[in-house]
Amino acid sequence: SFSITYKKYVLSVREKSGVGLVKRNLDYNDVSLVLDPTLLLKKSDYLVLCENVSVKQSRYLCAYILDLSDEKINLIRRIADRKNLELRLFTAHDKLSLSVEEWLCNFRDASFVVTDSFHGTVFSIIFEKNFIVLPNEDRGADRFVSLLSVFELSDRIYKENEFKEDEIQWDKVNEIILSLREDSLCYLKKNING
Repeated sequence: SFSITYKKYVLSVREKSGVGLVKRNLDYNDVSLVLDPTLLLKKSDYLVLCENVSVKQSRYLCAYILDLSDEKINLIRRIADRKNLELRLFTAHDKLSLSVEEWLCNFRDASFVVTDSFHGTVFSIIFEKNFIVLPNEDRGADRFVSLLSVFELSDRIYKENEFKEDEIQWDKVNEIILSLREDSLCYLKKNING
């Protein structure tokens, strides 16, 4: 048998499900939910990074897909056609080498986003883009569910040909982000400073 003493440790997680996992599997109740680090910066912070990349003038659907399949490609094409948008598909495995700034600008300039990536989802939210998430079971669907439920965007998850495409109420989402960002930064400052 072995045991761990957590009294001197501070635990935080970025998913609601992680809070339960720590409590259940480690028998430790002092665990905090904090934002993913990418959400600790504001949209304006990322826009500064993008200043030297020209804004794409055409209207397009940005599809950032980690695990390509014929089914996903067909769905993305149908959505792009229905929305009358050019399709720009890129993956983490592309031989194209995008700079961080170029990668960010794919989201900045998109008219709509479809992604199976957690951070593709995050940057859709940061740049206030309407989006659909294709849950990625192999990469941890709980992360998507947790993130989207926190921001009251669970209806953005694609389920058997059902998904929501209408405009997201960004004022409401941004209020939640602002509150959680403040809480997360306070938590970090408090625990980094002892």
